[in-house]
Amino acid sequence: MIYFLNTVIDTEKRSIFNGGTRLKASTSNFDLLVYFAKHSNTIINRNELMENVWNGRVVSDATVYKQVTRLKEDLLSQISDEELIQTVHGQGFIFVLDVTSLPSKRTNTEIPEINDKTKEQTYFWLLLALILALILAFIIYQVYSIKTSNQKLNKKIERLAIVYQDESNQNSNSINPKALAQVMQSQLLMSDFLNTKLEKAKNIGQNFKQNSTTLIQDLGYDYVLNMRLQDHGEGIKAHVYLRKSNNMVPMQIFESSNLYQLVNQVTNWVIQQLQLSTTLEGNNITKSEKAFDDYIAGVRLVLQNQEVQALEKFQLAVAQDAEFWIAWNAIAVMKRNSGKINEAIEILNRIDLSKASNRLAFLVNNTRAGCYYRLGQLNQSVSAYSQALKYARRFNDPIFLVTALVNQSYMFADIKQTENARANLEEALLYVDKERQRTQLAAIYSSLSNIYSNNLFDVEKALNYAELSYKTFKAAGNENYTYVALNVWADILFNNAKLQKAQDAYQQVLEYTRNKNDTVNELFALKSLININLLYGQFDQARIQLNDFKSKLVNVDTAALKAEYLKSEFTYFLYTNNYPQTLSFLEKLNIEVSAMDNPVLAQDALVLKYEYQLAVHPENLSENDIPKIRESLTDIANQNYLAAKILANNQQWGKADGLFQNSISQYRKHGQMLKLIYVNNQYLKLAFASKHIPDSILMLLNEIEELNPPAYPFLKIKALYEQLSGNSQKALALIQQLKKQANQWWQQADENWLNELNKS
Repeated sequence: MIYFLNTVIDTEKRSIFNGGTRLKASTSNFDLLVYFAKHSNTIINRNELMENVWNGRVVSDATVYKQVTRLKEDLLSQISDEELIQTVHGQGFIFVLDVTSLPSKRTNTEIPEINDKTKEQTYFWLLLALILALILAFIIYQVYSIKTSNQKLNKKIERLAIVYQDESNQNSNSINPKALAQVMQSQLLMSDFLNTKLEKAKNIGQNFKQNSTTLIQDLGYDYVLNMRLQDHGEGIKAHVYLRKSNNMVPMQIFESSNLYQLVNQVTNWVIQQLQLSTTLEGNNITKSEKAFDDYIAGVRLVLQNQEVQALEKFQLAVAQDAEFWIAWNAIAVMKRNSGKINEAIEILNRIDLSKASNRLAFLVNNTRAGCYYRLGQLNQSVSAYSQALKYARRFNDPIFLVTALVNQSYMFADIKQTENARANLEEALLYVDKERQRTQLAAIYSSLSNIYSNNLFDVEKALNYAELSYKTFKAAGNENYTYVALNVWADILFNNAKLQKAQDAYQQVLEYTRNKNDTVNELFALKSLININLLYGQFDQARIQLNDFKSKLVNVDTAALKAEYLKSEFTYFLYTNNYPQTLSFLEKLNIEVSAMDNPVLAQDALVLKYEYQLAVHPENLSENDIPKIRESLTDIANQNYLAAKILANNQQWGKADGLFQNSISQYRKHGQMLKLIYVNNQYLKLAFASKHIPDSILMLLNEIEELNPPAYPFLKIKALYEQLSGNSQKALALIQQLKKQANQWWQQADENWLNELNKS
């Protein structure tokens, strides 16, 4: 037996009792609590927990942290308001409470004799003390029960989704169901953030059971309230359904001539159905019925895109009640959205957060962060999100926490604090229900994939998160985002030279987008497939796809896609040695890019321009042109590669070798493996043509081969090396292998070389 506070742990029967009530506990929570209790007031690190709770099984820090969090939320929150388990930064956790074990049985010791009168007095005082102790324990238990009940109410309300259906008369304008739902959320301590999560719940009708299942599984809510609203001559009628997990509460009908009363009726019924106390944390809803009505009218007008009239209603609401803080926040949001950012900030500063609930304090700081972002004050925006997170952590709402963490991660990324952005996203993963909130989980995976790919250059993690994003969207049944994620995954595979896997993924995206008539995303996938076919020498297939691209581009007004098409045509004609057409498409690309504000495409066009000059007129570029090239290009790897190629064409290998190596190192560092293969091949091709063998030749050849490159020109370059090294038989074997795999890259010159090797 273990005792602390009003709690008893029976380690033999694996039971926990609090105030006489048996608490439910999972196996993991029970084992973890017993270990903490047996080692109270002692710092316990992760390794000790793995050894004694996980029985030596190695688990991640995130798993340990999450299990401790679950123990606090699921079990210890029912035992005490205090934080019994505290985190000691960099060391572990500590259970801050004195714990006692069951006293051992008394031994047979001699008891001194006492007279009967003394015995009676002793028994009287013992009985009185026992009665007083029982009374005190009962009072404490009642106070504790009320407090615990209020905490449970807040937690259950945080897991309640409100959906709506309008069956009002056609000529009526007295009800806006979305406005009513929003007010209900305020009454029940919910935020207007929920409204953005209700797309799947529209027109629910008789499919409420199916749609509420979607809300519960995909968005992680435990309870779903559906209101079907009607108005008539006598007032307003609401048909209300409530689903608690898998149980449907029988339909209830509420009717009132007053919207304010109707909201209160439904609110009280919901609280009653949740079987908890009606005492709520301060919800910042006004006690003024007139202010309340104006607020509802304002929300209704916002939803009807009548911003000027809505603002007037919100201002009337705060004129009735100067401490109607939700209405003040609504005014600030409207000011922000209309571009009056400084006015919005001034309004937010009026709100007295000392009198606000934690939820409203979160919303105010969230609004403030958005204001700073629009002003371009990203550091202040980050700071405001930090404040929002502080309040979100107080009431521990996963939805709020994830929202703030993800939004702040975007700010961190914008100010180049990539590590902070990564840390935010990975912390957000701890608060997402991985079984039910799959859509949100997949979006976080997607953001992490982007950060690891474009900022941290960790290819393996980028691929891992991209794959997780795709699979999670798929598990959530979200088709559109599934194929967007698959396309992102394919892009990372492509850039890292995993071409066969990328091709399979792009083909799946292509088939899906064609079935959905999604021409824009179809063309992006088609563009990538064209590039892969060009790399593998399948020029006829690429030509068919280019013609298909061109015919569908007519119906798409997307400048970026047009530029991608022109780049692909340029590459096709460059690879097939049709230089007049290559130049023609280069000129068209330059015209298109000059009309766009897209620095990435502008840089791509410049690189293609220099590649064309080096392929067709290399004699026109010399060392004197290198400073101009460096000035025009922002990417150091591209600068060094083009400079090295110019120097190599002019036989200045002393300088060219170092620049080639430097550019290859940069591409490797940034995870641009396809570019690394291309530059490596170009380097060795030029070197062997000049009978120049770099010192690092074997390392370079091995590095390309490990990346499983297209056969052409790698096998040809490797054969050249073997021939220059006097290994004609190896060279012949490589060229014979190349002929089988080169497709339309294979030219008459290659055939002639094969014949010469056969003769020798």
